[in-house]
Amino acid sequence: MLWDQVQFGKAVTLAWSELVKTKPGNYESKLKEIYKWHYKLDRWNSRYEQDLRNKEFELNCEYGYQFYLKANRSALNSLVLGPETIRQRTPILSNFGISAEVPYENAVQAQTKEFSVNSVKVANPTHASTTEGAVLAEANWWPFLNDAWVLGGVHNLATFYLHIPGTNLRLRDDVLWDSEANRARVLGRELIALAAFGYRRMIVKDPPGAVNKLKEALGYVFAPVDRELTQSATFEKLCQAVATISSAREIQDLLSSRLGIEYESYDYGVMRSNSFVAKEDVGAFFESAIGSIHDRILIRAGSFLDIHLGGKNGHLKVQVSNASIAIIRTGVPTEVHHSWNGIVYMDKGLFSPSSQVVTPRTA
Repeated sequence: MLWDQVQFGKAVTLAWSELVKTKPGNYESKLKEIYKWHYKLDRWNSRYEQDLRNKEFELNCEYGYQFYLKANRSALNSLVLGPETIRQRTPILSNFGISAEVPYENAVQAQTKEFSVNSVKVANPTHASTTEGAVLAEANWWPFLNDAWVLGGVHNLATFYLHIPGTNLRLRDDVLWDSEANRARVLGRELIALAAFGYRRMIVKDPPGAVNKLKEALGYVFAPVDRELTQSATFEKLCQAVATISSAREIQDLLSSRLGIEYESYDYGVMRSNSFVAKEDVGAFFESAIGSIHDRILIRAGSFLDIHLGGKNGHLKVQVSNASIAIIRTGVPTEVHHSWNGIVYMDKGLFSPSSQVVTPRTA
């Protein structure tokens, strides 16, 4: 899914009263830089002040939309989260690139700096992007831009990697939670958003008596498992999810393996696809009878299924094509149709990344 700029602006409007509560202490200087970016100015002049006040919301929407697009169009379709120090990690920046409109100078320097691979010096080997890469490193950053970036990735079903310094794969509580302000820090906010929008941690099991090297290589990886939640993600829902969390412990729980999904059973192709073939007979409903035991549809194996926007009540809206179906209603004879085409609603679990019921359709 991709919001256009009008849709983005409407979504921001609904949550703006909450988003402005995250303004940092240096917000005014950043807003002036955004104003200069908009008008392509070299320097600030006090005569711009009133115009800046009048256009504060519009400027933020325009600038924020750039970050939504950068994440949504990421070439790797992967975004990297981590503590603030991640912007100094040369190998990460050189390989994954920077996402920014006005990049941090030190992040650009780190990206192009030499680093060692097996004791051999390497200088910027991948020429990774300095505008649409996977690490957010924006000089005019404030949390609203961060939220826009996360939503852009979620809407495009991006994979999120969490970089944790060290080898014990545990984040300190103070990296996730500001105890003085009694609220989530930005990284905590990101993890809350992922959990709220249908993402789960990828779990790699250890073989008996050994350590799985893939686990060490993956670290924390968050992948989408609920299409309906990813496509219905908004700023308003993000703010609501953050408001329900009251401690670092609750955020740490979101990293728990018990909430994860096994790497071996996860099929990213299912999540990325909108076109499927039923592998076996599968149930569905018309919109007016979602969840009914008295009015249901049986779609035969081999039918074409195309997911549309507009699901409801835990069911996805699906265009069925070239289908043999049976309409089963209590008290009346079953109707059988062949080569049937129409809209039905199907349990979203049928399209989970571990589904055995449907398979992505190739052209």
